[in-house]
Amino acid sequence: MRSHPDIVKDNKQSRTNALKAELRSIKLGDLSMEAQFTKNELIVTIITSLDSPVNDEDVVHYALEGLPDKYDQVCGIIHDKDTFPDLKTTRSMLLTEEMRLKSKSLALPVVSSSYPRIRSGTNNNGSITRGRGSNETENTTNALLAKLLPQLGTLGVNNTTTLASPAA
Repeated sequence: MRSHPDIVKDNKQSRTNALKAELRSIKLGDLSMEAQFTKNELIVTIITSLDSPVNDEDVVHYALEGLPDKYDQVCGIIHDKDTFPDLKTTRSMLLTEEMRLKSKSLALPVVSSSYPRIRSGTNNNGSITRGRGSNETENTTNALLAKLLPQLGTLGVNNTTTLASPAA
């Protein structure tokens, strides 16, 4: 029959192996970058408490492997550095890239209908007139801004802009 210390040791080893497998399998998915690193750190803390330290470089590799393709450029930069970055540096680089990608996705799409329409025609006395179209374009722009400003707030951008009220 096996002794109690041997059973505890086997349980620790089994738990450590399961946690290391989980650490290797974490994907960014719906998590934010901050949430992914928090989850990684929690698992590393538990593994370390089971007397099985985890190499910082391994944690960086696991984090990079769990990223979607849109992070390939920054992953390449991290791998090409002369000295492999530590976890803190990698986290900072990936959080910065996540913010860049989010701000890029929040950028307003270029739609021809969002440009001011220039009207050309004649007025009542027969002379040619050119000028901006109706307030329709201004209303559309204000509506887009009203949708965009709350999203910017979630990125930590302060909203100090006030929307111009459309002319009646």
